[in-house]
Amino acid sequence: MITHPKLLKTLGQPDDKLFTNGACHIFACALLELLPEQTYSLKRLRAWNRPSQIEPKLPRPIMEAYHLYAFKDGNAVDVTGLRKEAELLAVWETKSGHEYDFDPVDCPP
Repeated sequence: MITHPKLLKTLGQPDDKLFTNGACHIFACALLELLPEQTYSLKRLRAWNRPSQIEPKLPRPIMEAYHLYAFKDGNAVDVTGLRKEAELLAVWETKSGHEYDFDPVDCPP
């Protein structure tokens, strides 16, 4: 039985919130498993601090997997639907308050 308050709160969210706030990997992996004939691969968004005059870009990302999604032919699929990968990047940059730069990274099969 799950008793951790933060986990219970997270799991109690509506699906659109759950799968964009901590459980994107579950959605992406389930999509690959349920639609093997679509031959999607997994990609993750790596997050970097935006360079500024005060603080230069760090030599390594601040978060290796900010978001995970399915990918095929330039298109990204997550719980919000199918869109061009560039559009997904723009959405996450906006969602982060333009605090981070993102680069998509292939995940090993």
